[in-house]
Amino acid sequence: MMDIKAPIGPILKGPHKGINAYCSSSEGGRASWTRLTVIHRNTSVETSLVEAEIKTGRPHQIRIHLAFIGHPLVADPFFQTGGVPSNMGDHHHHHHH
Repeated sequence: MMDIKAPIGPILKGPHKGINAYCSSSEGGRASWTRLTVIHRNTSVETSLVEAEIKTGRPHQIRIHLAFIGHPLVADPFFQTGGVPSNMGDHHHHHHH
């Protein structure tokens, strides 16, 4: 079992402004807590099935916390290690003009 308590808050500027991500408490991040339990590890493809118990309910909390510890969700290109948006995520947003 593992507890992740990285604070989460909205990004204040740039293309991802307003989207929640890892944010230090000094920058306005709110206390956030996820408890993880590994159910199954698949070493051949380096993935794990985990149970996430959300102790606080922040938007995108599971995605941010797993990325924060260096284990982003499979097929989630948006949050990279550290719990912040990756540049890769930009390509998945469609802008309508």
